[in-house]
Amino acid sequence: MRQINIKWKSPQHLTYILISILLVVLILLGLVITKSPYEIPLALVLGGIIFLVTLVNTDAGLAILIFSMLLSPALHRHGMHHTWPLSYIPHI
Repeated sequence: MRQINIKWKSPQHLTYILISILLVVLILLGLVITKSPYEIPLALVLGGIIFLVTLVNTDAGLAILIFSMLLSPALHRHGMHHTWPLSYIPHI
């Protein structure tokens, strides 16, 4: 009887395995996106674009970081007027 040997580490089989995994991940991602509110996929796409821009050009990433810190609102929750990690004391 002849045995069938499958070379799992050959480039052709590795390509098929990676494409199968990518297909399953993309189908699951599509199901999650269609069941979520429109703000979540929009935020994910914008975050991905910012990530790619930062990956390609670190100067642009630094500029995005600086402008996001300058334009972000300060945290004023529950009457706290200082930065919350330094002045937060839990009320017991």
